Amino acid sequence: MFDLMWLPIAIPLLSSGLLLVWGKESDRFGHYIATAASAASFVLGVIFFIALLGRDEADRSITTTLYTWINAGAFDVDMSFTYDQLSVLSVLLIPGVGTLILIY
Repeated sequence: MFDLMWLPIAIPLLSSGLLLVWGKESDRFGHYIATAASAASFVLGVIFFIALLGRDEADRSITTTLYTWINAGAFDVDMSFTYDQLSVLSVLLIPGVGTLILIY
């Protein structure tokens, strides 16, 4: 479940790139794509939040490594996401309010 933590970031990023490439051709339907991407990110955040509530309090910090960026001997720099109680607030607040703004 938590292996998909990159999706709430990737979905709005990909949709904004798609809208940028389409340009004025997306004037008729671009707002639907932006709203759907923001809403999908919020829904995924809610799903991850519910999954986080099912864990013990000491086990509510999840780190997922996407890839190793630099590996030099004992020195490792990884591209990873940490999902804990503080990041839940950001994952729910930013796409949630953004979706409401786009709907309004």
